[in-house]
Amino acid sequence: ISCNSKANFLASTDDGGDVKVLYVS
Repeated sequence: ISCNSKANFLASTDDGGDVKVLYVS
């Protein structure tokens, strides 16, 4: 998983567990 910040990743997954939202963002 490539993301600028683990915090953003955690927040995104916590929001609904949809990692794809992170990729789009």
